[in-house]
Amino acid sequence: MRGDIIKIPEMIYYILMAAASLSIVIFSGCGKTAAYDESIVSSEVNVQNMDKDNSAVTNNKKVMSDQLNMREVNLKTEPEGFELSKTDIRLRVGKQAVIRARLPEGIDRKQIVFISDNISTAEIVQSGETALIKAVGEGTAVITARLNNGAEQKCTVVVTDKPVVEVIDGVTYMDGILIVNKSYALPESFGKGLNKTAEKAFYEMAEDAEKENISLRIVSGFRSYKKQSELYEGYCNERGQEKADTFSARPGHSEHQTGLAMDVNSVYDSFAYTREAKWLAENCHRYGFIIRYPEGKEDITGYKYESWHIRYVGKELAEKLTAKNLTLEEYFGIDSKYSD
Repeated sequence: MRGDIIKIPEMIYYILMAAASLSIVIFSGCGKTAAYDESIVSSEVNVQNMDKDNSAVTNNKKVMSDQLNMREVNLKTEPEGFELSKTDIRLRVGKQAVIRARLPEGIDRKQIVFISDNISTAEIVQSGETALIKAVGEGTAVITARLNNGAEQKCTVVVTDKPVVEVIDGVTYMDGILIVNKSYALPESFGKGLNKTAEKAFYEMAEDAEKENISLRIVSGFRSYKKQSELYEGYCNERGQEKADTFSARPGHSEHQTGLAMDVNSVYDSFAYTREAKWLAENCHRYGFIIRYPEGKEDITGYKYESWHIRYVGKELAEKLTAKNLTLEEYFGIDSKYSD
């Protein structure tokens, strides 16, 4: 009996436990108690907040990463205002050129370095933001201007042993020397007056000549395309085109249109026998001029001997041409012939 008495309470216990479980299930289906709901809601809010916090952290990390990446990109790209005066250069062996760097605000001249990737072709002598490029041998070199933050600008240098020919706005230059003759023409709009450098050189020469009682003056300097056309047509009407072509240039082919040529004292053959003509022939190269149409070179230049006609080419080339008795045509290996 003792055992039965003990089992009855146990049964009642299990029945009560079952009833309690059933009520929980019923409550779960019909709605949670306030305490239970708050617990669940609180838990859900905490989870949402954790998700938001994690998302914010992730976003912050992404922003920081993007900022770092942008800083790295900015260091590797050219800052605003950083550029070179030239990005492509053609040079003849033995010639030189200068490139300058425009530096951004906050960058000084000590923070830039110029580097040549081929010193057997192009050497560099740097002075702050300026680089002197020396053409050493034939080939191609890339000159890199680099700032201390890693930003770079590049210039390609091509060096050749032949004249470097460039046509800029219809004007032909060889090794930087403007070329015009019967083969090479100028645009109708080219030229505004005497070249200032050539004009200054002439008056320096005239001043020195005066010290030796030699009087030099310009009797014909710059001529426009239109003026040359009028002169040429007049000569053709007077003497015929074939004769006119031996001493007068067709419009667009006159050196006077360059602003670099001048007729000195006279335009007559008799000038060749004067003291002034002889002084001019012996000394004009020291000031950067040459006798453009020398005696004995008529078939080469295309024009008769003109002792009065000088052309400014710079001291270096003038001295070289005079020492070797060469015309521009001979030096550059070109001809002077009209196409028709």
